[in-house]
Amino acid sequence: MSATISDSGIQLSIIIPCKNRHQLLDQLLLEAARQIEAASAASNVELIVVDDGSSPALRAPPLRQNILLSWLCQQQSTGSQQARMRGFQQSRGRFIHFHDSDDNLGPGWLAAVLHRISACEAPDLLISARKVINSDGECFKSQRLVNFWASRPNKIRQRLHYNNCIGPLGGVTFSRAAASRIQFDPLPSSQDWDMYLDALTPNSKIAEDSSFYFIKNETLQDRISLCLSGKLLGYMRLGRKHRTFSGKNQAARLFYLYKIKRKFPLDHNRRLQQIYADNQGAIYWAIARIELIKLIRCVI
Repeated sequence: MSATISDSGIQLSIIIPCKNRHQLLDQLLLEAARQIEAASAASNVELIVVDDGSSPALRAPPLRQNILLSWLCQQQSTGSQQARMRGFQQSRGRFIHFHDSDDNLGPGWLAAVLHRISACEAPDLLISARKVINSDGECFKSQRLVNFWASRPNKIRQRLHYNNCIGPLGGVTFSRAAASRIQFDPLPSSQDWDMYLDALTPNSKIAEDSSFYFIKNETLQDRISLCLSGKLLGYMRLGRKHRTFSGKNQAARLFYLYKIKRKFPLDHNRRLQQIYADNQGAIYWAIARIELIKLIRCVI
């Protein structure tokens, strides 16, 4: 996937796909505009909203005229990945950040990102921390493993075949070259995970910085990661695409089933419940085998 970049001087494009989250989108845009003003970055940052078939159509909140805001409307919903792709094709920034409309920006997020991407050795992937808000309260998370292996991107890519060790998409800013490698496949889930595997190469420059964060909202019930069938199907398609497993690799398939079991109760899905019950010994062996493979690949 590629997009033409103009000689506009824009450093950062923030792309926001959205469907029907009118109030949350307004909060995100107002915060982004406030941080743009505070960082005196009105000419360096563009906001691109892709209305993915909202009903009624989304409307922009009142922002200062100097804020660079593009509003792309789609009459029919095509899914978040197609919306991200369309936003990327319209973008002009040297760096690209994809942000979910129900999440927000932590204090000083924009200034910190602009500082890091303006450095001489700017990374291909800049990874921040996150503050997670859910029904249990708030917690702060950072990507320690990514920081540990930042100088060896191939190790991170190998780890990505089994776990999303980079975290949610709102914590990642891509160089334009890295974003151009993303295929934007419409997986039922794990779309951010798939995007990292597309974007990373053995020569990618990776930086992790826990001094700033984005705010991840896990209080909503319509996130695709909360759909059992979608999550399982997303794992399967992700594995096939990146050759993590095949029909002959039973261990990896059972490992994914174990990950599903940890996240979802299987009581309401008889087929998965029966598969899990019939294969508990094999599942525990698969877990041990996969964890051993991960350990070996990260050490060697």
